[in-house]
Amino acid sequence: MGNQFHLDKLQEALDAKDIGIWNDWLDEQTDKEPDFKPDLREAKLQGANLEHANLDGANLCKANLCNANLMGVNFSEANLEGAELKEANLVGVNFEGTNLCESNLSGANLSMAEFLNTKLAGSNFDGANFANAHLGNANFSGVDLQSVNFSGADLTRADLTGACCTKARFKSAILYEVTIEKADLSGAILDQATIDRSFLEKAFLEEWESNGGILADDVE
Repeated sequence: MGNQFHLDKLQEALDAKDIGIWNDWLDEQTDKEPDFKPDLREAKLQGANLEHANLDGANLCKANLCNANLMGVNFSEANLEGAELKEANLVGVNFEGTNLCESNLSGANLSMAEFLNTKLAGSNFDGANFANAHLGNANFSGVDLQSVNFSGADLTRADLTGACCTKARFKSAILYEVTIEKADLSGAILDQATIDRSFLEKAFLEEWESNGGILADDVE
């Protein structure tokens, strides 16, 4: 259970329908104590409207954020391990340095989200939407990405080793120097994708589609 005072302060902002109350309070705390991190573990925030909330460094371990509106939220360096984010609106969210291990993001809208040095091991992204997301250097090794939408996403140097990408959509995605050895891409859609310098010959590509994709001569 998290810090009750922190939880109450966030609930105050939600009740007033003014997330600025929370953001201003957090700014005050960090001014006094630069290393301050709000403790919101196991918070019950399903369906909550947290649009543009500042949750930088917050501990949201095992929090319930299913169906929540989290558009534009700053989750930089936050701990969301084991959190429930099923079908949440995560458009434009900042996940830089965030711990998302073992979290459930099935059906979540992650379009235009920013991922940098994000921990993703054991997460569930079934049916998630990563359209136009920035996923450079993201580590999806061994992750189940079945039917995920990566259309227009930038996956430059991402690691998809051993990932299950069956029926995933990579239309117009940037897959420059992506590691996908032992990945399962059966039924994946890669039309108009940039896949130069990717290890395609090591991936399982049964029944995949590639129409108009950019294939560099030096694909290894």
